[in-house]
Amino acid sequence: MDTQLARRPADEERPVLPPIPPQALVVALATLEGLLGRRGLHQLRPWMGSAAFLQLVAHVDAKTFDHSRLGRLRLQMPTPCAVEASARISLGQRWLVCTIRLDRADRWRCSEVTVLGCLAA
Repeated sequence: MDTQLARRPADEERPVLPPIPPQALVVALATLEGLLGRRGLHQLRPWMGSAAFLQLVAHVDAKTFDHSRLGRLRLQMPTPCAVEASARISLGQRWLVCTIRLDRADRWRCSEVTVLGCLAA
């Protein structure tokens, strides 16, 4: 039986990831600000799909994150037309994770907002 550890690719072998477009970063941050109640939802509506907007409204109406703070934000770009963001949000003594999906057709739009571990009202 041959056991061989998988070797890590050298830096020159790793794929070069495209940079996150600044417009997508702005939409992701604005969505998180809206979720935390720090930005008016009327400002976000043009930048969101209907399902994502309704999910965001449910959390804001429930005032789930009124006294929360934003932790680390991570973004990745799995395709040239999609950005996925995840952010940690403090809720009392716990940390929850919010995931955001952005898609680009003519401009960047938030197509999905999910908070893991917390149901919207």
